[in-house]
Amino acid sequence: MPVSEWEGHDPLPLTLEEFEEVWKAARRQREAAATGVSPGPSSSICRITQPVASTSK
Repeated sequence: MPVSEWEGHDPLPLTLEEFEEVWKAARRQREAAATGVSPGPSSSICRITQPVASTSK
């Protein structure tokens, strides 16, 4: 089932910088899980809390 069809899925538009920050944090967490090392508190993938205003019309 595509993510867009998940119940409660509410996509947030992200700038390139925001996407890269979230992607890097998720990658660190995944790599840490694979090696058994804690990624640390600064790598939370849930840091973006405010939706970004869309500039497309």
